[in-house]
Amino acid sequence: MTALGPEQGRIVVRTTREGVAAKVGHDLEIEFGSWSGELELPDGDPGAARVSARVQVNSLRVVSGVGGVAALTDGDRQEITRSALKVLDADRHPNIEFRSEKVRSDGDGGELTGALQIAGSSAPLILQVTATGPQTWRATGTIRQTSFGIKPYKAFLGALRLSDQVGIEVDIRLSGA
Repeated sequence: MTALGPEQGRIVVRTTREGVAAKVGHDLEIEFGSWSGELELPDGDPGAARVSARVQVNSLRVVSGVGGVAALTDGDRQEITRSALKVLDADRHPNIEFRSEKVRSDGDGGELTGALQIAGSSAPLILQVTATGPQTWRATGTIRQTSFGIKPYKAFLGALRLSDQVGIEVDIRLSGA
């Protein structure tokens, strides 16, 4: 079993905006700084691998914002963080959890299928895994906020909305593991 955490990689979510006032908002890159996970690789067989992860919701940090009529300020980042923690109900549900249920190996990558739990609700998550270098991988996928009972953020009477679909990127480095 290999322990995983921020020392081995990063977990990032990417949001996009929509609506008639979309140009006012920002597409965001949000990183979770505190998380842990485990990778089990019985007999070195990628098809038998099991992956689990636990992310501390309150460790989210707005890394960057693209677009908008003005640059993203520190105040904007703080407000976005407050809103996100409220939407994710971080006080009642302090962790986001993932458990793999199926792995399909395909050369230097494959597909990881599992259950993702956010804000007390669970939904399937499929991650496409690709090798990005020796002992390094990137897993990407998307979720719909509404699948977890989350209402996407709205402003200006709904003229600016966060897209329901959110991208997930996980970069892992296993060298020395």
